[in-house]
Amino acid sequence: MTDYHVRVRDYHWSHHNIVVQSPILDLNASAAIPIIRPLEGTNKHEPRIIDDIADLKDDISNGEYRAEAHGVFVATDPRNPNRFPVWVPVQDYGCKAGKVHVVNLTSFEASHVSTAQICWIPGHEGPDGSLYTVIGAPRETIRATKVLVIVQKLGRPREARVTIVNPTELTEYGEVDKSQKKVLFEIQSWFIQTRTAPPSTITLNAYRVLFSPNRDTRGRLALEEVLDEDLEVPRASHSDCSSQSSFSSSGDEDLPYVKPRYVSLVEGSNVSHLSINRLG
Repeated sequence: MTDYHVRVRDYHWSHHNIVVQSPILDLNASAAIPIIRPLEGTNKHEPRIIDDIADLKDDISNGEYRAEAHGVFVATDPRNPNRFPVWVPVQDYGCKAGKVHVVNLTSFEASHVSTAQICWIPGHEGPDGSLYTVIGAPRETIRATKVLVIVQKLGRPREARVTIVNPTELTEYGEVDKSQKKVLFEIQSWFIQTRTAPPSTITLNAYRVLFSPNRDTRGRLALEEVLDEDLEVPRASHSDCSSQSSFSSSGDEDLPYVKPRYVSLVEGSNVSHLSINRLG
């Protein structure tokens, strides 16, 4: 399983005189697409492609470390099982609806890809179960401050879409911890690769409890067994079922509140007395 972390280092970006993060670079060679993520300043944590790698100075004493990608590209062709971690830069380069401009963090190549082919790594879970991956820095609009995010649902990664939300709302949502991210990555990438139809709400409830961090691990089934034997759902067609907003959307669309009908991923982490051996 491809990891959604990438080895990075801190560099001094002389163009703005700030510290930035980037996948480890050879500053004496030209990277195909040098991409950075500021660690300070107005656009903190917002990846961007830079024009000149010579603007990066290796004068930061910190060594290399691991940082999260926004997601991992998952190929659906079994003859070419390609996977690679990506960041979404602030530059969209005229992407059409349902696509995003990404940079491959291992090859430094950029391309337009479908949001449905990225296994996004969420940081927050909303009250309706929506999972949010922040890909931009907060921006002031006419009405309010907004931030660019990818929103998706558990079991429905191919319906992921780009939208904007109020960053204050995100702070009120539940945070997805490291162990939950690993589980979500395993689940969502499986649905992308196999193009399996979304599971029922009842199955998702059991799924959330089964994979909570404090679950009783006795008798736990392998992911493939759970999905193939217990879900028994039909395969989806190969058509793109996503309906995302344009990457360059500047509207004030907010997600509607829907009363939860299941166990939250965050709440599920506190369910330690339940033991589920099989999904029903």
